[in-house]
Amino acid sequence: MYLDFAEERAEEGIPHYMKDWRALLIQFLKFNRKQLLTGSGKVKKEVTGAFAQK
Repeated sequence: MYLDFAEERAEEGIPHYMKDWRALLIQFLKFNRKQLLTGSGKVKKEVTGAFAQK
């Protein structure tokens, strides 16, 4: 859905900057009631190793 939204906005020919896309993405996620990550996050080595084995 977001990529369709972004494509439509790009086709409008209006220049958008990274800060604009960031703000639009945050609005889009909030509208769809999705939680936002507040930090960069961390994943334990065991989890990444198990994921890589799949």
